[in-house]
Amino acid sequence: IELDDLKGRKVSWSSYADTESMVPTLDDGCNGLEFMPAGPKDLHEGDMIAFEKNNRMIIHRIQKIGQDDQGWFSITKGDNNEYNDGKVRWQEVRYVTFGIIC
Repeated sequence: IELDDLKGRKVSWSSYADTESMVPTLDDGCNGLEFMPAGPKDLHEGDMIAFEKNNRMIIHRIQKIGQDDQGWFSITKGDNNEYNDGKVRWQEVRYVTFGIIC
């Protein structure tokens, strides 16, 4: 993301649980900078997004973006995971992480 794209957006600080799913990108003690996307146009393959599934907040990387009969979706996967998370819908997306501080 370009810094100009962040003008007028609320940027927040995040911390992460040590789940090993995003090692080596995120590890114990890492923090991040994130923003709330305005819409699916703000999301791109390779972005790390925080999304809510089954009452859990998960941060994984977008591998693929597509459309189906239910609308926009992304396929996400932790950098250190063997399997993807299935389809993540726009309504489940909470944040885009654009900076990591470890």
